[in-house]
Amino acid sequence: MNDLHELMEIRFVGNDIFPETIRAKELADIISNTEDSLTNIIVKENPNISLDNLIIGLVSIGEGSAKLRFKSSIQAVTLSAFTLLSTSLANNDFTKLPSASINSLKNISDFTKKRNCVAEFRTHADSPSPLALITPSTEISIPESYYLEGETILYGRVERVGGVRPKIVLRITDKQTVHCDAGQDLAKEIGHKLYSWVGLFGKAKWNTEDYSLDSFRIEKVTEFHDTSLLKGTAELSSMVGRYLKDKSDVIKIVSDLRG
Repeated sequence: MNDLHELMEIRFVGNDIFPETIRAKELADIISNTEDSLTNIIVKENPNISLDNLIIGLVSIGEGSAKLRFKSSIQAVTLSAFTLLSTSLANNDFTKLPSASINSLKNISDFTKKRNCVAEFRTHADSPSPLALITPSTEISIPESYYLEGETILYGRVERVGGVRPKIVLRITDKQTVHCDAGQDLAKEIGHKLYSWVGLFGKAKWNTEDYSLDSFRIEKVTEFHDTSLLKGTAELSSMVGRYLKDKSDVIKIVSDLRG
């Protein structure tokens, strides 16, 4: 049997909170979010670590309250990550955590709200008192300092419009869609452009960690003129061609500019 001192623990305490009263899917989500929150911290703090060698596994589920005990194949860095996670919760200061870890904590918090229970975080399973708690009233959010805001135009194909609070789903690439907010009047206007290509001007919020688009609120629809590839290439050539006319290897120049 593993030494309890080596096990990290998240204990859920509340009325009717036992392993047998938690749905398998809910339990799997908690375990997955715990692993994700720690893994993202470990990667940020130890960029050279190989994830192939990192395992954060559920060792046991203790009797009584739902006590989930974890151990890692690389215990030192995982315990450090668990301590940082717990300290951030205790201080209500998430500025040292990756945004992905904060989102995972929010998912665990959603469970405590749904079941009206408390999640206790212990860096060692035999600790007499928890290092941090998530209660039904705990609010977890990504700090505003993680975001960059500005105005921009998104171009894409309108795939869906609707909802009590209007949402527009815009496909900007074959693999990427953006969910946009809009007022009712704008949503009605955009609804007439369903399955058409549009330009949408508005206020965007980007995550500064990876510059992914976090949110976009539409302020107006801009003109979008579809054109053929041949015509677009011709127009581009007329604008920049004179700068390249004496260059023998245009492909290399463009490649160098892109880095």
